[in-house]
Amino acid sequence: MIATGTDVKPLEVLIFLRDGKSALYFEQMKGRGARTITTTQLRQVTPDAEEKARFVLVDAVGVTESLKTAAQPLERERKIGFDRLIDDIVAGRRDDNAISTLAARLAALDRKLDDKARADIAKAAGGLDPKALAHTLLDAIDPDTIEREAAGRQVTPEAAAEALKDEACTPFDDSGLRRLLKDIKRQTEIRIDTVSTDAVISSGYEAARAQDTVECFRRFLAEHRDTLVALQILYARPQTARRLDRAAIEELRDAMRRPPPLSEPVDI
Repeated sequence: MIATGTDVKPLEVLIFLRDGKSALYFEQMKGRGARTITTTQLRQVTPDAEEKARFVLVDAVGVTESLKTAAQPLERERKIGFDRLIDDIVAGRRDDNAISTLAARLAALDRKLDDKARADIAKAAGGLDPKALAHTLLDAIDPDTIEREAAGRQVTPEAAAEALKDEACTPFDDSGLRRLLKDIKRQTEIRIDTVSTDAVISSGYEAARAQDTVECFRRFLAEHRDTLVALQILYARPQTARRLDRAAIEELRDAMRRPPPLSEPVDI
């Protein structure tokens, strides 16, 4: 398929060697042959051509006779939030619109992640990074994949589609993965303005605010002392056994960055 926006005016013969389900793509491909061109320009490509008064469509696989479906954008539920969408999937929502939208959101999220965040998600999802999770969801609603699975499992297409959807949505049953995806998604939405210049109009010390910060940090330490390796080392091990490695420090840093913002540790 020639990508949308490509204008191949000298095209005189269009040959279909495989079928396509999308009515929109089919019309786009036919449209490549309908491009008009002057006789002079056409002869620069095909010297013996008289003029382009028509084009020839060669249908080798019956693409002109098969049923077509109207193509839709991947993100079909633009008004629903990412957190709610995942929760709906876990609650049992299995319609094509929800699954396609979640796949689109995960693919978009994957493009914003660094290798560390992508690896964290893959670890929580049994080896599947956001892009792989998106592909699995899309395969679950792809008619060709459903047809192949139905034949392979010797079940009806409806039963195959239901099974594929359940399998694709199973990783999100893990609460740890859901929490990680939501936290990372919120982090990618933070925008830091490096252009505007602030002017200090007043300064001072607020005892109450400082106390709130200290209390917030104390609660953070108490809540995570048993889950973060760095805090486990500092709290539970004797002085001689306190050996902090880089992975433990990075884990602590990432936890401190997650909403609600506690503090902004320096990069290491």
